[in-house]
Amino acid sequence: MTALISVPTELPERPESLIVMLRQQRRLLLLENRNLRLDFLVAVGIPGWEIPIGSFRVLLKMYQPVLVYLGSGERVVH
Repeated sequence: MTALISVPTELPERPESLIVMLRQQRRLLLLENRNLRLDFLVAVGIPGWEIPIGSFRVLLKMYQPVLVYLGSGERVVH
């Protein structure tokens, strides 16, 4: 795991868990009370299928979701 140099300043000052994606660094961070708990390397999409920019809420959590690869149509359970 790589150390986080600083928490992005535009994050809200709320005592809760936040998931933050740093697109340029290709990192996904789990922050609790603005403290780093987990840090993952992630893919950020391909031209035309980029991950959207913005603030979002988790509305549904799925146990063992199915990922469908765009090119091959292969289905993988995670």
